Amino acid sequence: MRFGENKQNYFFIVDTEGNFWVNPARPDLVGKAGKDLTDAQGKKYIKEILSNAAVSGEGFVRYQQLKPGEDAA
Repeated sequence: MRFGENKQNYFFIVDTEGNFWVNPARPDLVGKAGKDLTDAQGKKYIKEILSNAAVSGEGFVRYQQLKPGEDAA
C-alpha cells in the first residue's frame, strides 16, 4: 500500500522472525530475513521494530533509508 504525495510513502510487513512479507519499495526483500538490515546511519531498524513489538506490543522507530532513485536518506 502506498500513500502520500505522489504515493512516495509505503507500508512494509515483517513477521516476528524479521522475514519480509510485503515491501513495495524493495520487492527483492520479500521472503527474505531483514533482522540485520541497517539504515543509512547503521541502525538495525528491523531488529528494533521487532524488539518494540515483543516488549510493548507497539512502538515507533525512526530510521533513515535511501528510497529508490534518491541520492540522500
